[in-house]
Amino acid sequence: MNRVLLRCSFAFVLLLAAGISVVAQEGAKHPITFADMIGMHRVAEAQVSPDGKWVAYTVTTPDMEANRGASNIWMVETAGGSELQLTRSGHDSSPVWRPDGKMLAFLSSRSGDSQVYLLSMDGGEAHPLTKLSTGADIVKWSPDGKTIAFTSSVYPDCKDDECNRKRDAEKEKNKVKAHVAEHLLYRHWTHWNEGKRSHLFVVPVDGNAAPRDLTAGADYDTPPDERGGPEDISFSPDSKEICFTAVTDAMEAISTNADLFVVPVAGGEAKRITTQKGFDGNPVYSPDGKYIAYHAQLTPGYESDRCA
Repeated sequence: MNRVLLRCSFAFVLLLAAGISVVAQEGAKHPITFADMIGMHRVAEAQVSPDGKWVAYTVTTPDMEANRGASNIWMVETAGGSELQLTRSGHDSSPVWRPDGKMLAFLSSRSGDSQVYLLSMDGGEAHPLTKLSTGADIVKWSPDGKTIAFTSSVYPDCKDDECNRKRDAEKEKNKVKAHVAEHLLYRHWTHWNEGKRSHLFVVPVDGNAAPRDLTAGADYDTPPDERGGPEDISFSPDSKEICFTAVTDAMEAISTNADLFVVPVAGGEAKRITTQKGFDGNPVYSPDGKYIAYHAQLTPGYESDRCA
């Protein structure tokens, strides 16, 4: 039901944006140009509130001079009405509702690195929840609304943020800027893999404890860098466990294998729960927490397989 609402609401937002664009251009019709296309506002990441009454989404406004897009978070009623701009920093994205609908978590690089921010629906300014030197990515609320899971790219052998900070500072000071690759995968799409791994962290929303690395020391990415996403991280209904997808194959650059792992939110060893040779991902707990449904690639190497 939530997915249906999401699609409908997202369609509504797109139609709203398209309607505004059409009205603005009615007075001077002409064939669409590159300048027209690049100047359009981009609407994305629509998220329906738990009560189904609101849609939070991002609007990216192109800035040609700065060669970047200014992204802010907006909100509009699903029944229609005037949209509300919630943030204005130009560096905000990925809004996610708290399960009770009273707060939004989102990512913002307004202070430099991307961090998790919280914004109360009762009013007030957004405030940062994380301040890691390695930044934050992929935000997930626990079902009880007390914990947020996120990912951050860290050096696997570093045991704390100070270690990561020093390592990055040393690399920045080094006059040698060459990329050294000793194994695959050394690059994916637009970024180099230079010794860091995406690890899974949790942090209490009340800010009374520092973020905890649940995959500390792991020499693999959570979720898989080359073909993973937010849907590969899932809280159990009681908020005490997280199931995630990871690739532990030594030949990850040419392998399509990935397995599911579970780890206690309180900390502990991650346990592998699938072993078949294809890609296992998109885990979803049953409401009673006794089962996990997931997608499975039944034929290794065959990426057009149907989901099992």
